[in-house]
Amino acid sequence: MGGAIDMPTLVFDKSKEYIAHAFKEKDSAALQKEAVFLINTLATSIPNIFSDYVRYVAVRRPVYKIQKNFLPKYETEYLKFLELLTTKMGNKSKDLGNVKLEFNKFFLNNTDEGFIDFDYQTSELLSVDETAHLLSCSKQSVYNYLKRGLEFQTVNNVAKIPRSTVELWKDPRTAFEIQWVYQQNQLRKQTHEDKYDRIQSEIAAFEKKYGDTFENIYGSFTEDELDGRDEAVDISDWKELIMEKKDVLYKIKQDRDNAKSE
Repeated sequence: MGGAIDMPTLVFDKSKEYIAHAFKEKDSAALQKEAVFLINTLATSIPNIFSDYVRYVAVRRPVYKIQKNFLPKYETEYLKFLELLTTKMGNKSKDLGNVKLEFNKFFLNNTDEGFIDFDYQTSELLSVDETAHLLSCSKQSVYNYLKRGLEFQTVNNVAKIPRSTVELWKDPRTAFEIQWVYQQNQLRKQTHEDKYDRIQSEIAAFEKKYGDTFENIYGSFTEDELDGRDEAVDISDWKELIMEKKDVLYKIKQDRDNAKSE
């Protein structure tokens, strides 16, 4: 089919205004509300726009991120995603693939838990043989791609690959992004202890790079001063890791308390 989401101009303008205001005022709750709106809007619209390929899309068990970083790059991501919702989409499988990729990236960047579940029309799913033909590679290469993140669904104990994903896999750039989505989804399946070890390792890498702890280096800086530094992106990522660490430690404590009470 193809087309665009039927979003009234007033709704689009208001959403754009709310996003800008949330970033200006550093309002996490308002930004979270916009993320929920944008994600749910696209989830309900994809089956209508791409009805030849998709039967339904469901957002499963989302825990929306409480945004603490308000750098311009994050505002740009929100506005880019909002623009996607009002852009006329094509009617080919590759168009669906591009929309799915942007959807997954935005979802992963704005939630701490959960995943997006796509259910495809049978005609959209390819066999390993068909995938190998489209990618001009061997069946063994396809099986290797599946391990690296090429999306597939198991139908009657047989791997079936969405054509929309195969079309994007032909391009090394988008294939890399698909693998990133896969890796992020795999990380969400980790235990809280595994997540703690990973986060602690990433924090240690920043401490090694800058020669001290975050608190010792940047503890006396204001938010505006941090945002204006050359290494603002690293600072933002480092801060987020520290907040994630606190959250995971709290969840580990909850797990242990629950285990004691059983």
